[in-house]
Parts: sequence; C-alpha cells; structure tokens
Amino acid sequence: MPAFFTRFISCLFSLKNMQRPYFKGEGGKLFMAALAVGTASIITQILLIREFLNIFQGNELVIGIILGNWLLITAFGSHLGKKPKKAGIASYLLLALSVTPAAAIMTARMLLPLMLPSGAMASPVFVLLASILVLLPYCLISGMLFTLISREWKKGAGKHAVSRTYLADTIGSVLGGILFTFLLLELFKPLQTSAILGIALAISSYLVAGKLKLSHIALAALFVLLFIINPYLQTSKQLFPKQKLVLQEESPYGRIAVAKRSSQTTVYENRIPLFYSPGVEDREETAHYAMLQRPSAKRVLLLGGAGKGTASEVRKYHDVEQIDYLEHDRSIIKAARLFMPGFSLSEQNVVIDDPRRFVKKHKQKYDVVLLDFPVPSSIALNRYFTKEFFAETKRVLSPRGVLSVPTIPSANYYSSEAEEFLGATYKTLSAVFQNVIALPGRRVYFLASDGQLNGNIPGLLRNASIAGENQYFIPEFIDSELSSERKSHLQQAITNGMEKSPVNSDFKPVAFEHALKYWLSHFQENYSLYLFIMAVALLLYLKTLNPKSFALFTSGFAGSTGELIILVAYQAVYGELYKMTGLLVSVFMLGLAAGAACQKVRKKRNSAIVVLEMLIAFSMLALPFFSRRAYSLDSGILIHLYFSALSFVLAFIMGFEFSLIATLREQETKAGHAAAETYSADLVGSAAGSLLAATLLLPAIGIAGTALTAGFLNIISGLLLTVSFHKK
Repeated sequence: MPAFFTRFISCLFSLKNMQRPYFKGEGGKLFMAALAVGTASIITQILLIREFLNIFQGNELVIGIILGNWLLITAFGSHLGKKPKKAGIASYLLLALSVTPAAAIMTARMLLPLMLPSGAMASPVFVLLASILVLLPYCLISGMLFTLISREWKKGAGKHAVSRTYLADTIGSVLGGILFTFLLLELFKPLQTSAILGIALAISSYLVAGKLKLSHIALAALFVLLFIINPYLQTSKQLFPKQKLVLQEESPYGRIAVAKRSSQTTVYENRIPLFYSPGVEDREETAHYAMLQRPSAKRVLLLGGAGKGTASEVRKYHDVEQIDYLEHDRSIIKAARLFMPGFSLSEQNVVIDDPRRFVKKHKQKYDVVLLDFPVPSSIALNRYFTKEFFAETKRVLSPRGVLSVPTIPSANYYSSEAEEFLGATYKTLSAVFQNVIALPGRRVYFLASDGQLNGNIPGLLRNASIAGENQYFIPEFIDSELSSERKSHLQQAITNGMEKSPVNSDFKPVAFEHALKYWLSHFQENYSLYLFIMAVALLLYLKTLNPKSFALFTSGFAGSTGELIILVAYQAVYGELYKMTGLLVSVFMLGLAAGAACQKVRKKRNSAIVVLEMLIAFSMLALPFFSRRAYSLDSGILIHLYFSALSFVLAFIMGFEFSLIATLREQETKAGHAAAETYSADLVGSAAGSLLAATLLLPAIGIAGTALTAGFLNIISGLLLTVSFHKK
C-alpha cells in the first residue's frame, strides 16, 4: 500500500508519467474526433440548459432533470454503439451530429411552447418528456460515437483505447467550457454558436472519412448561412404569446427579454417577470413598508429589483441623502434604462456586483436595506435568505437599521408548503435580529431590526408627509390589505411553519426545499409513484453491474455531488461570479483529463483501484470541512485557488480510477463492450448524483449529509471491490 501512494503522489507532479495518446495516422484523426465531440457536447449542453431554463422558468430540479436525461440517453447511446460493424460509420455519425445542436435549439424554442398552454407552468413530468424529445438525437449519437471511436482506436493502438477516448473527450469538455464562458457567450447568439459547432463537427467527419464529400460542403454552407441570418428574435416570439418582443439579450446569468402588451412593458429574466411598467403598486409597497419605520433615514441600500423604480419612492423621504442600488447583471440595468420610465440613474448610485459579496466587503452603514429577490426557488437564490446572509446584512445596518424581505404572495389561506417556507424565513431572521414582524401586503413582507418596529402601517402612513404623493399605498387601501383577519391568518401560518422548519443556512438550504415544495404543489402529480418507479429502475440497473462498474457508478455519483457542493460553497463564501463558476467546472474537467492520462500504476492495479475508491470516499467525507474552512480566507484570489484545488484533486482521483478500470475491462472483454460498460456506468452515476443531490439530498440533509451519503456509497463500493479481487 505505501508503494502505491508513492507512485500516486509522483504521478501528480511528474509530466513524464502522462500516457501519450496515439496521435499518428488514424489515431490522430480519432483523437481529434473525440476532442470535437467533447467540445461540442459541453457547449451544446450549456446552450440547451439555458434554453430550458428560459422556457420552463426553471430551478435546480429542472436542471437536474435535463442533466439526468442527457447523461442517461448518452449512456444508452454508448451501448447502441456496440451494434454497428460497418467501417466508416463514425464519419457518418459525426456528420449527423453536426446538425443536432441547431435542430435541438429550434425544437426547444418553436415546438415546446406550442405543447404548453399559454401562461401555464411546466410540470416536472412535462419537463422530463420534453427534454427527452429535444436531447434524444444529440445524446444518442454522441454516446454511440464514444464506443465506436474506442473500438476503432483499439484496432490501431492496441491498448488504452477507452482511456484515450475518455481523455480526448474530457480535454474537449475543458476547451468547450472555457471557450463558451470567455468567448462564445460574449460574442455570439445561441444559434450562431450552434452553427460554429456544426462546422467543427463537419470538419471532424471529413478528417475521419479521409475524403471530402458533397454532404460536408452542403452542411458547411448551411451552417454559414445560419450564422449570418441568425433568426434570434424570430425563433423566440413563440415564448411570449400576445406580446411584442422588443429586446432579447444573452447575459452570463440568463436571457433578458423585454416584451410589450398594450400599455404594459415587462422585463423578464429567463421568462420570469422581474418588473413591469407602470407597476406603481409594486414599487410603492417595496419601498414604504420599511421606509415608514425610519422616515428620517439618510442612507438606503437596494438589493435587486430596483429597475422597477423603487428609488423614486425612496426619494419621497426628503432626509434621504444616498441610495445605492446593487444589481448583479448589467443587462438588467440596460433593459430598465431603456424601457422603464420610473427608473432613473440620477436618483441612485448603481453598482454592478454580486449583492452578497458587496454586503460582505462594504464598510458603510445604511439605515434601511430593501431586498427584492424572487423566492428562493433555486440554490443560488437561497443565498439571499440564509442566516449567514442576514448576519452579513446586519453588519452594514446602522444600530436601528431596518431590513425588508419580501417573499411569496399573500393569501387568506396558506398551504403547508407555504407555511414551512414562511416559518423558516421568520425563524432565520429571528436568529439574527431582535425584532421581526410580518405584513400581509400584496406579498408577505418581513421587517427585521434590532430597533423597535411598528406594525400599524396605516397609522404611520397617516402621520407621514408622503401619504398624498402615493397612488396605491394610501391609508384607506392599506387598512384593508393589513386587516386584523389577514394578519391573524399570516401569523398562524408562520407559527405552524416554525414548528416544522429549522433555520435556513448556506450549508443546509431548507428555504429552497420549502420553495421547491411550494412550486411542486401547483401540479397535481403523484410524485411518490414516480420516485418509486425510478428507484426500482435504478436498483434493477445496479443489479446488472459488476464491482468495477459499480465503482464507476459511485464515483460518478460522488463527482456530480462533489462538484455541486463545491459550487454551492463557493457561491456562499465568495458570491455569484458566473465566469468563475464556469472556470471551476472547467478545472474539474481538467482534473478528470489529468487523471485519465496518468498511467503510472501498471502493476497491482486491483489494489490501486481499491485505494482510489477509498480516497474518493475520504475526499467526500472531508469536503464539508474543507468547504467551511474557506470562510477564513480574506483574499478573492485565494478563494478562487482554494476551490479550484478542491475541484481538481477530487476530479483527478476519479479520472485516474476510470482509466485503470477501463484498462482492466479492455483486457477482459472487447473494446466496444468495455467502452459502453465503463462510460455508461460513470454517466448513470453522474445522472443520479445531479438529480438527487440538487433536489433532494442537499435541501433535506445539507452539505454534510449529502457528502456523507456519497462517501458511504464509495466505501461500500470499495469493500465490494476488495471482496471480488480476493476471490480471484
């Protein structure tokens, strides 16, 4: 065992130990083909996830379903790749693959809205079926190509065919992630990017075929035409029925659109309304509940949502000297400036930054802080409803400062899911502030402060100098809105929810869990039945795996789970920085590639595989501890390097293990069968992790429990490997 560790550590630091791929002749063509497929796959995956998030107004559940389908269909395709025996089939499949990115985007934009009634939300079952329809062509073909390229490489190279294909594919994923994040997203629209991918795959088809065909020229010309025409707005109009789409822009954080209908103009992010014009009621309510508590406030901080014109309402309080407005996406500012009459740059200091990072590093004190984020229907949004964030916000408040937190729409009856969310939010605020009150306006507002709070809003409004300036927020209307009956219903809902809900935190996002349940409650679906069917299907699949394939399944599960934990922890510690998030994923893929290329261990591979499996288990068990340690880092550069190192090391071990198991399976069976078996096991494990971790494990049991689950699975796998190797 010590000898293996010596070799393992030396492999980490010595480039001499990197297995050189078979570049000459056919091997070089196959390497380029696998590289092109890997590059195209990661970019197509990102493009389609962005499309689905825009169409379905999605969250981590939608992302999990899409990623799960992507990985499962690709795994199925890798098994289909064992069937074709005809020489040169890879060239034809590459040519077919070149068409599918653009076709998938067009299908998603133009067909899916027709299948979904106007104004209706897409249920998880609809997302499942619709994503299968869109993803099926690309994923089946790319999965088949992995097996076919491995088989062809085996004929020429003789050994390590599966590892080399995996290496080339993973290097392609690294390149694709970097290209999309830093170049393609900035310069091109989605259909233009798909045209570039089509040309690259058509060239790969030509290289593998060894001769230029009319089909190569025709498709290349078609992609050039698509790039030039770029029907961006035209293909998106179906998503905004009975509205005129006047602006659409790709942002690192999503798709910003502006649509008009009659006299109303609405700004959307991923088809979720951010604010609208005129929208007087919304902006008045957002400002005045909190401002009436401190009418002599001098400094006010607006976090999100101020594009609706909240600053103009705050300016009604004449003692206000400074308004700072934080927005993470400059595209939202652009849309508000162009189309929202109530928004004025002269009324506020606009800062483009992650709101949480700004609050953490800012030193100035504010008398009022107005939050205006959507409910935490995603883990990214959950960051703004945690105990840690409320504590960071309290640090920038003056001693009697007030924090306003709007949440779900008010109602006369609250479902159990809504009660749990409201209870968790109240309990979390109460863990940080001495006084918290809840107000049933158009939305449920929580006001929190260490100073006194007055729930008699109509009384405060009658005594305020601004009462005559408001259109909606007037005493007569607010009397009805905040009636004793509505207040009583709300307080009872909060009390019920507090009994069932713990405090929401960065590392245990229970508010996201409750918001997800609240969203799911809108659909009449028997989710228990679906979960039971999926569990049975998974168990039947696991029953077919040998110990080596099960090890790849558990490491794939740990990989997707571990990367999610790293991303969540990174956002909690540093803030949401899209390009760094993309870079972390690329670093993870780079670690997989480095591990797959490392072939130092040639003897005692069985022992090496067991040790690697146990290292994966240990890494997952230790990951929560190392993630929390990042809170002590002050430098942004150190935080980037720290999480990049965590991501790389975890991925390196997994890539190394895949390479060793794939090599062993090549010796035991045909290259095509080995490729399909190992690749599909890894993909199915990743699919299970991406779906379960984001939507079930992380919200329910937190980061520590999720990591423990993944680590425990890998310990079981390591023990099964040990038993199976000893039998031999």
